[in-house]
Amino acid sequence: MNQQFHKDIQVEIAKSKKQRIYIFIIVLSISLLYTIANLFITDYGLFHFFDNPGTYFLIIGWHLLFIVYELLILFFVARYVSKNKGIPKLFILFNITNEITFPSILLGGIIYLEGKEILLDSPYYLIYFLVITLSALHLDLKISFFIGLVSALQYSLILFLSLHVLSGSEEYKILLPESVYVARIVLLLLAGGCAGFVGQEIKKRVQTSFNFLRERQQIENLFSQQVSREVVDALIKESNTSKKAEVTIMFLDIRDFTNFAENLDPQEVIDFQNKIFGPFIEIVNDYNGIINQIMGDGIMATFGSPIPDKKHTENAFLAGKSILRKLKELIENKTIIPTKIGIGLHTGKVITGNIGNEQRKQYSISGKTVIIAARIEQLNKKFESCYLISEAVYNNVKNLDPNIKNLGDEQLKGIKEEINVFQVA
Repeated sequence: MNQQFHKDIQVEIAKSKKQRIYIFIIVLSISLLYTIANLFITDYGLFHFFDNPGTYFLIIGWHLLFIVYELLILFFVARYVSKNKGIPKLFILFNITNEITFPSILLGGIIYLEGKEILLDSPYYLIYFLVITLSALHLDLKISFFIGLVSALQYSLILFLSLHVLSGSEEYKILLPESVYVARIVLLLLAGGCAGFVGQEIKKRVQTSFNFLRERQQIENLFSQQVSREVVDALIKESNTSKKAEVTIMFLDIRDFTNFAENLDPQEVIDFQNKIFGPFIEIVNDYNGIINQIMGDGIMATFGSPIPDKKHTENAFLAGKSILRKLKELIENKTIIPTKIGIGLHTGKVITGNIGNEQRKQYSISGKTVIIAARIEQLNKKFESCYLISEAVYNNVKNLDPNIKNLGDEQLKGIKEEINVFQVA
């Protein structure tokens, strides 16, 4: 999982690298336009501020060179992104070293051409902080700290050369105490560390979220193999709420499954269950039903909840008939051995909702409707039938099958009133 996260995060960092380059290009372009515009401001323009005319053209050339460099880097980064690959670490270190060297070249070049240590206080040294700040997009503490360290070393070198090698006349001495410039060096180191810390914390939180979502997806995928995806969604969305709904409940049972299973090894039993339940589950899904439970010898399915369906009774009825046709097909094709099943349907009100605690929840369908549907299915043994429905179901589907037979009223176990039962097959 961590390897997958590392691969994914490297791809995302490559994409953020493109955004980082765009920011550099935009900032440099604006700065270049501002610098060129100063050429036409005769009273306060930079062109008249510098003693050496070459300084102004150094600044323009520096902007152009930096922009061209970033465009070249953008070309290489775009290739990695198009291939959905992360950028190699050596390439990143090479690039950030060059980027942090650009402001050093500009600052050092201006001081050298002008011979003025006062230019150590020019705003160009702030470019270091721009590069360091954007390094947080790498989400790597070491890279950001490396940028801060290189910045501090290069600024230290410029400071040393300015004060001890390129010193000019008394007129151009620095305005602030040397300790202030030393403090800037420390700030560059701290800025790199802070940017790295921020990036690292973002990465940790992203990784935590990634792991959580991955685990949740794995749980959902595993759980959805046990029950329908709709039940999984209901468990997530409905939280602790419950509601009343009119649904049609289907119970399906494999006859004499216990005796059958005793003569087979466990793998043969599982193979049989997969071969028979797999097609049945698909049929239920095709008719907008959901599987609530898969038992060893049967299934319970609901039509009409959690997905509302005005034709839930008709769909449940047709699903039952389709299951019988599929069973016949499986037997004729010798996919399974000759097998008998029983199906029972009943329509009525139920209570749906999540039952349990924070450690374990189950999407529950409860109420007398469920009990009646289960009892009707059991009546198949009495009538030697395979598909029985209640009068509530019959009233909604009698136009779908003229051959449905009325078996009369039955007293079901645990139910006070008698239930009129009808035989479909």
